[in-house]
Amino acid sequence: MLTARELDVEVPMERRVETVIGLLRHDIGKDWRVGEMATAVNLSVTHLRRLFTAHTGLAPKQFLCKERLALAHGLLKDTHLTVKEVMARSGFVDRTAFNRAFRRHFAASPNQVRCHEIPCGGAVYS
Repeated sequence: MLTARELDVEVPMERRVETVIGLLRHDIGKDWRVGEMATAVNLSVTHLRRLFTAHTGLAPKQFLCKERLALAHGLLKDTHLTVKEVMARSGFVDRTAFNRAFRRHFAASPNQVRCHEIPCGGAVYS
């Protein structure tokens, strides 16, 4: 991983965004702050937000949420983890916020996704 000092030596801005994306994916459950992301690549918060949005089409926090939701969706489809375990592994701590974000993004509840792929007889929260 590149250090902030190494990044000062003519590193393309896109590479800094890719570095942040790598950090987010590596530790997806962490309570990331945009300031931490910016510090990791030696940029101001404003500059990181501008570059990140230009590179990905999303603000850093939106990107992180989308990545977490994609992970949760995959875990629901491919594992027998409870929804609570899926929430924890994908970085969500509040069940209501998770359900709301999941429904908004996938137009289905976590249990609907689970039951479509893995037979279940009821709620999988525990």
